[in-house]
Amino acid sequence: MIDLNDEINSAKWTMADAEPASAVIERTFNVKGCTEAEIAVAPLGFLKLYVNGHRVGDAYVDTLHSIYHGIEFDKMEYPIYDRFTFRAYYSIFDLTDYLTDGENTVEI
Repeated sequence: MIDLNDEINSAKWTMADAEPASAVIERTFNVKGCTEAEIAVAPLGFLKLYVNGHRVGDAYVDTLHSIYHGIEFDKMEYPIYDRFTFRAYYSIFDLTDYLTDGENTVEI
């Protein structure tokens, strides 16, 4: 008989680093006299948006209802007339208050 306590206590546990790495997209651009600015982002899940070092919004997970896998139409129980099998919904963020004249940086 296997003693689960021995198995658990002798297991080699693994974990992510204290600061797990993820992809970062960064773009620097110049602005002059901007009165309104928005960005549309389709993150397919995890998202943190920064402009000039300031966090925009408070969501960590967004656009959860995106369909980024194939849909098996033949298994649906009702008629559907959808011509697209993949979708990535997006969120729009207002950047107006975060931008300054001159160089600006967006990080996603």
